[in-house]
Amino acid sequence: VEGLTVRRCMSLSRRNERSIPHQVVAELGRQVCDGLQHAHAARSEGGAPLELVHRDIKPSNLILNPQGVVKILDFGISKAALTYEREGAVRGTWGYMAPEQAAGSNVGPASDLFGLAAVLYELLALRPLFPEKDEDEIRALLAQDEAARRAARLMGGAGPLGNILVRALQRDPAARFQSAAEMGRALGALLSDPVTAREAVERFQADMAQLDGSAAAAPIR
Repeated sequence: VEGLTVRRCMSLSRRNERSIPHQVVAELGRQVCDGLQHAHAARSEGGAPLELVHRDIKPSNLILNPQGVVKILDFGISKAALTYEREGAVRGTWGYMAPEQAAGSNVGPASDLFGLAAVLYELLALRPLFPEKDEDEIRALLAQDEAARRAARLMGGAGPLGNILVRALQRDPAARFQSAAEMGRALGALLSDPVTAREAVERFQADMAQLDGSAAAAPIR
């Protein structure tokens, strides 16, 4: 796949002390929401909803191609409702997984949106939502609604985009956006013009590829 991972883009931005424009962050998030909505709405050959959940939305699983399009990678640990899994099993990446996921409880579309919001937070702040390394500590912080509180503290510099993150990072899944389409519409409402936003992402990708010192078609890092 052509392009650079979002993780690589953030690393390059931090190293070169470049903030990422809010328009770029909102458009990246909107595109990921489109992809997630498609997955969440997937049905079996018999027409039954698959209730597919990615469960590992993180910077290294999102790649930005030279055309300014975000692709979601690695559905390897995704879960469909038709697939049995032992109760209490925890799958995902600490620091991006939702509270219910960290607790080994049932996951749904809102769980993926929590992960996406954690990525968008990191794009804005250029630091992880949860820099903590200890799994038990992160699990406890999630249970205390710390994700939403940290997003709220970021709001002063994030404006309306911060409001979206606070909602998507709520501890209670019912308090978050209930579909990727809903969150995508909220992010899209922040963009004055879809074409301009897409062009901004394309320019951002080109800038990152130049900083990376390689062609946009270089292998993923």
